[in-house]
Amino acid sequence: MDQSNHLPSSAANPDDLTETANVGETASSGVTWGITIISLMTLILTSLGYGVSLGVETVFGLPHESVYTSVLDLIGLSVYALITLILRLGEITWQTLFEQNWLPWEALINS
Repeated sequence: MDQSNHLPSSAANPDDLTETANVGETASSGVTWGITIISLMTLILTSLGYGVSLGVETVFGLPHESVYTSVLDLIGLSVYALITLILRLGEITWQTLFEQNWLPWEALINS
């Protein structure tokens, strides 16, 4: 008895099932990458905020635990670190930095 006539059309063609599985894997892969990127950004911002709270303790003598009460406070404090970083990028003398780091290696390579 031939049972292939009783199967639905999508189950009769295994290639269609493979394509559907690939679409599902691609969607879950995108969600996984999105969650990973958001987690890394949160970790970086939280670390910057903790650094700002330690700076407040150093400069003003306040315990750093009194500056924040949650992770969201640390993320909020990270804004000050990011603003300072962006403002200080213009002060870096890139040419001097490049010469100090690259020229000794160039001398070793050419010798």
